Amino acid sequence: MQFFFTDIFKKEVKQHAQNNKNLRNRIDECILDFKEHFLDSRYYRKPLKWYEKEDIHELSVGWDPRIFIQIFKKEDECYFLNFWTHASLELKSKKRLRIDLVRKR
Repeated sequence: MQFFFTDIFKKEVKQHAQNNKNLRNRIDECILDFKEHFLDSRYYRKPLKWYEKEDIHELSVGWDPRIFIQIFKKEDECYFLNFWTHASLELKSKKRLRIDLVRKR
């Protein structure tokens, strides 16, 4: 499996973890564990029901922080789309999580 990191993912991780070394370490540990164990990772949570057709899943970094990924099984690729909180999935405001899906042609 090949893993790719979107610019949005990198930006959000930098923004949220810049003053929190412990969070940054947990994010790095989550990514490494997921790369090694894939869907059997201890950080893997579930597929997102709102994005079933796009095969979007979430990884739990802690109580609330999440990493959102998109999997392309045929191409054997996984994209890290965004880092945000689980609570942000329920927001009705403009602060709602932004997931820019990777489109394969």
